[in-house]
Amino acid sequence: TETTSMETTYMETQQLHSSQKEAMKKIAEFSGEANELDIDEWLFDLNNLFSLMK
Repeated sequence: TETTSMETTYMETQQLHSSQKEAMKKIAEFSGEANELDIDEWLFDLNNLFSLMK
């Protein structure tokens, strides 16, 4: 069971890393032409993502 739970954790970590990569792409897209509402909404999503990591 330990191995399985570790594998699961690893998979979740991998998913989080890919989510962060997507997030960085979004930052790059936003940086040119973002309005503040979009950024606020996006930061809210980002905070949710990081809270999953704890």
